[in-house]
Amino acid sequence: AELFKEAGADKPASAPLSVPGERKEKKEKKKAKPERGAAAAEDEEDEEGSSEDDGEDEAQGASLQGADLLQREVLYLVQGLCVLMSYKECLGVALQEGALDIVLSLIEGKDKIVCHETLRMLAALLSHRKFSMVFIEAGGLQRLLPLPQMTYYASSAALCLMSMTHFRGVVDRLCRLSDPTCTPHALIAFALGLLESADEVANSNVLQLLSKVLAEP
Repeated sequence: AELFKEAGADKPASAPLSVPGERKEKKEKKKAKPERGAAAAEDEEDEEGSSEDDGEDEAQGASLQGADLLQREVLYLVQGLCVLMSYKECLGVALQEGALDIVLSLIEGKDKIVCHETLRMLAALLSHRKFSMVFIEAGGLQRLLPLPQMTYYASSAALCLMSMTHFRGVVDRLCRLSDPTCTPHALIAFALGLLESADEVANSNVLQLLSKVLAEP
């Protein structure tokens, strides 16, 4: 008996019996580890991809020089002003700073992207009755109608016409124009040309324009 006790003391303690449920939990934990590793790897790949995209954007921005950089700056300025000009509080400043002359010079430029954004800014200005009257009296319509009817900015050009027809006094003034280049017939012809474009927004704006103009006595 003493020998057995000594032998038992020398032997290492036997491992406790494991319950079947515990074995399953251990296996599930082992399986879950590689899944976490895969998710972490995906996150690292996404971070690397985003950092590469940021680097490409910075490199593209740094590569813009000369005319390209100027065009980008003008485009961003016009987009910002387009939002501001919809507020009545900005109208007085726009008239004092010669916004009309700037708009007319930009829409007659060769850059169709800048022309499209400038027409959107003009539409925001024309949503104010006072600016619409100033635009007509200054001969702005004579500068707008000769624009080539390009599908690219058909929606913005139609938006300009629709913005002017919101005010009855402006429509009356349009009908009394004596300049042969911007008679009511020329205005309707320009609107119908925009209606033939494949732009749904332009078509909607032109139809609203015609509904308001044809309602006039």
